[in-house]
Amino acid sequence: MNVFVSYSVNDVEVVRKFVEQLRAIGVTVYWWDDCKELGKRPDSQIKEWIRASSVVLVIVTDSSVKKALTVGMEVGWADEQGKMIIPFVHKSIPRDQLGFLGSMADERFDESSIDRALEACRTNIEREILVATNIAEEKAQRDGLKTLGIICVIVGLLLLFFASNE
Repeated sequence: MNVFVSYSVNDVEVVRKFVEQLRAIGVTVYWWDDCKELGKRPDSQIKEWIRASSVVLVIVTDSSVKKALTVGMEVGWADEQGKMIIPFVHKSIPRDQLGFLGSMADERFDESSIDRALEACRTNIEREILVATNIAEEKAQRDGLKTLGIICVIVGLLLLFFASNE
């Protein structure tokens, strides 16, 4: 599973903790400070990462609220593409400052509760991986049954053909 993390560059140390949790469970994580490609424009690179991701994790702190335009654009791009958006919001941020994210369920954190937020992050992503895996398995089963049905029809037609030629 791929996850994109939207955040303020002033929060790199907090974001790094989330990234480490996700990578520990095998998730590919895209975030600017670790994945940027020199010479590429940030907006086009970030749009690529959002397109490639199933989930967008948004870390909201005082820094990201002050820099709301960038994080807001990233959340908007993710929403336009129907991506799951999971906000982690610092306890100091009032809900009325969250804009679009204010209507979503979020996980609140501060310095003393970062471990709980990290565990919630890990749990939510593991649940999404499980859902995605179940969907893929169900699709494979349906595809297998369709294939089996097509084979049965072909065999039946061949039997009819050979029976009518005798």
